[in-house]
Amino acid sequence: MKTVPVGQLIPCCTSCYRADLQADALVFQRLPPLVQAIYDRAEAQRVRIQCPSGVRIRFKSNTSCLSIALRYGPAARSLFRGTLVVNGDLYPWGPDHQTPTWQDDIYRTETRQDRLFDLWMPHLCRNDLFSFKINDDAEILPAPTLPTRWLAFGDSITQGMTANLPTRTHTAIISLQRHYDCWNFGVGGATFDAALATTIPHLPDAGMITIAYGTNDFNRAIPITEMKHALDRILAAIQQRYPRIPAYLITPVTWVDAPDANAIGLSLDAYREAIGETGATYPNITVIDGTKLIPDDSSCFVDKVHPNNRGFAIYADNLAPLLKAYRESPS
Repeated sequence: MKTVPVGQLIPCCTSCYRADLQADALVFQRLPPLVQAIYDRAEAQRVRIQCPSGVRIRFKSNTSCLSIALRYGPAARSLFRGTLVVNGDLYPWGPDHQTPTWQDDIYRTETRQDRLFDLWMPHLCRNDLFSFKINDDAEILPAPTLPTRWLAFGDSITQGMTANLPTRTHTAIISLQRHYDCWNFGVGGATFDAALATTIPHLPDAGMITIAYGTNDFNRAIPITEMKHALDRILAAIQQRYPRIPAYLITPVTWVDAPDANAIGLSLDAYREAIGETGATYPNITVIDGTKLIPDDSSCFVDKVHPNNRGFAIYADNLAPLLKAYRESPS
């Protein structure tokens, strides 16, 4: 097998701000620097912004074997596996436990033919790619650009906590079904932050936007007036930058056995109502009731708040019919 210099994979990387060659490894920068700065305040969030959640390496190749090696860093959750999608078939790969490095064949078949490879990086830990090997006489080319760019803003659930594979989050399930390129801006612990309004990227090819915060606003007892001010700023910025693009505001999803009230005496439903009322004042914003997306059933969650694989699958099934990207036919 021959080694492909990982820097040659940069044109194949998608669903991120950029990928850079640093020393011997390909390092993924999921978020733009100005967005990173919003969350560069505490160690837990610094770890989460390093996670390449939703980042993909998409290429066409006639190789019958693919071997990769990763260097692992800090983890938001103890989940270290990725997924390779080949012509629609899913192949999980990676270690079951934390390790400094990992290397193995992630795809091997007897036949040689052109195939579409879609490599999803582990989504809840820092991981850098430092080795990439294919057959000696094989070639790789960047895959065609996906037709729809989806910008997904949100907190830990948007980031994919706690699906055990990157392709088992609701954003990934929908992206694979609809052929979306989902740029995941989710950061665990995030709230509605007015600073986001000045850092939302302006992308000519954006086709759809989702915004899903609010649970942490409730949990941290952020006053509703303060939350609504930040939400207003964010929605106004989205409407200004993307006046023709469908945007969906998802109220906080189900929290099984949620506290009746937070530290300032307000219920989670009060936050949901305030978010919905604010969103309804913007003509290009569609409000989606998050409680209708995942049932009030603890078997859908790892901790009654963060969905498990089953919860994410249900979330995707219920959300997908409600989404319609720009220039996309109705579901």
